[in-house]
Amino acid sequence: MLKKILKSLSVVSLIGLPTVGAAGCQSTPTVDDESTNLSSVDDPAFVGDRTAELVVLGMPCPFCVQNVESQLTQVVGVERVAVELATGRVRVLLAEGDPASEADLVSAVKASGFTLDQIEMPR
Repeated sequence: MLKKILKSLSVVSLIGLPTVGAAGCQSTPTVDDESTNLSSVDDPAFVGDRTAELVVLGMPCPFCVQNVESQLTQVVGVERVAVELATGRVRVLLAEGDPASEADLVSAVKASGFTLDQIEMPR
């Protein structure tokens, strides 16, 4: 009986760590070659008058970063996204002709399950 109970418990539970993930955290990565972007927030492509700067709170893991990147990349008018896990800093390169709006970016971050702390749109 004890063996059955132990089998049904997760390893995380057995070692006493919380089993509840952070808000917005994806437990399983989804790799999509079209939306996965390995750009650095310091990439020169993000310098210029088409770059929005965001600060997103509560991203504890690389899967969270992937989730935020994926949501923002799907927004019409977004060309490129880079997220820095350690700081929550996000840079979004907006399309030249028809850039995404601030409201679109805010909605995408909300859809990812995280909290947008700051946003600065290009002038």
